[in-house]
Amino acid sequence: MFFTPTPDLTGRTSTLRWGVLGTGNIAGQFVDHLQAHGLNVVAAASRTEAKAAAFCADKGIALAHGTYEALLADAEVDAVYISLPNHLHAPWTIQCAQAGKHVLCEKPVALDAAEFDAMVHAVQAADVFFMEGFMYRFHPQWNVVHQLIADGRIGEVRTMHASFCYNMGVKLENIRQSRPAAGGGLMDVGCYCLSALRMIAGAEPVAAHATGHIGPASEVDEWMAGTLTFPGDITATFHSATRAAQPTLVAIYGDRGFIEVPAPWHPDPAAAKVRVNGDGQDEWIEAGDGLKALAREALLVEHHLADRQVPQMNWDNSRGQAALLARLRAELGLAF
Repeated sequence: MFFTPTPDLTGRTSTLRWGVLGTGNIAGQFVDHLQAHGLNVVAAASRTEAKAAAFCADKGIALAHGTYEALLADAEVDAVYISLPNHLHAPWTIQCAQAGKHVLCEKPVALDAAEFDAMVHAVQAADVFFMEGFMYRFHPQWNVVHQLIADGRIGEVRTMHASFCYNMGVKLENIRQSRPAAGGGLMDVGCYCLSALRMIAGAEPVAAHATGHIGPASEVDEWMAGTLTFPGDITATFHSATRAAQPTLVAIYGDRGFIEVPAPWHPDPAAAKVRVNGDGQDEWIEAGDGLKALAREALLVEHHLADRQVPQMNWDNSRGQAALLARLRAELGLAF
């Protein structure tokens, strides 16, 4: 459920014709990454014809749609990448499924487990593919990390730490500082920390706590910290923020040494580095195959299209993630 090595996807070709819902920054990255590897983006949709046309002209995409519904009705589109604000992930995943489109939906895929269950019900009824888009998860550096742990290089895992923080200042018009849009640091970047810690522990936490600063104007968490306890008394801490600076890191500490992943969320496609220190011996291991992160996701979708989900990010995993996010938001006083 929690870790399956990502297969070698280099040299793979794709026949899927992608459409993109939304024309923001991450949508642009998705198109750039796919086009860099010769993958096919045929359409994009925004809330207005003008925004869609400008985006498609800039990216060299053939079909621009001024409504999301128009893209879902487009027979040229096989699969849809949903890059919309968090609170729109569930309704548009369900509508994509009902339109017979395969779905890759940006993280966090759902606001809670009940919402996720409704999404899965829709994709199963339509018999389409569905995956949460945690692009970091599929980089080969995580294969290295898990092999190091399996080989006993740091002994038994005792505790872990993950951080993902940035300072965007005060921008109340931004969806990341909007409670109605399910914004806040936990939903935007803290979700990465939770995903990675659960993946490494190989289980759901048995205890979870959070504390943080809720912006008086934004009404979302602008910086926060949390603790998790996993089976076997493995403990973990994490930090996330949209208005605080902190080094990005995932660290795993055992009884004989430690592993550090200095670029866990946006690793170099070809030359990410993992540090392992076992019994006092320090080593840096390079990992990567040159595939850009979002192109790797798209190739993995096609690789497992007939399975309707992927083992590296299956539905059980995403459901557990949604439930944990809701649990921690409730602790912060931010339940939706």
